[in-house]
Amino acid sequence: MSFPKLTATALVLLTALSACGDSQTPEERARSKAKRAEIEAIWSTRTTTHYQGTPVEVAIAPDRSYALVQLDAFGETITVTQLEGAARAASGCVAKDKSLLSMLSGPQDTPIKVSVFSNARNRINISLEC
Repeated sequence: MSFPKLTATALVLLTALSACGDSQTPEERARSKAKRAEIEAIWSTRTTTHYQGTPVEVAIAPDRSYALVQLDAFGETITVTQLEGAARAASGCVAKDKSLLSMLSGPQDTPIKVSVFSNARNRINISLEC
C-alpha cells in the first residue's frame, strides 16, 4: 500500500473510531456545542486571501492563536504547505499545522485528498504564532 493510501486509510479509521459511542457527560456535550458555535462564529468572519495565485477563504481567531483555512480551494488535493501558506498570507503570522494531519501525511508537500476530511466542514485549523 502506498504512503498516501496508507495515510488516507489511517485518517478514515481514526475518524470512524472517534465517532463510536457517546461517552460524553452533559457538561462535555455543552462545552463541545459551545466550541462548535465559537468556531462557526469565527468562520463567519472569513475573508478571501490569495496564496500561490489561488483564492482561499481564511478566518483568523480573535486571539490570533489559529486560523481556519478552506480545504478545497486548491482542488481535489491539498498539502500542509498550502494550508500553512494560506494561513500565513491571511494573518502575517507564523503558521504551523499541529494536527494529526501533519504527523500522518509525511513531508509537508505530500498531496492529501480533500475527501479524507469529509466531516471537517471544508476547513481546517492551523496554529498561528504572532
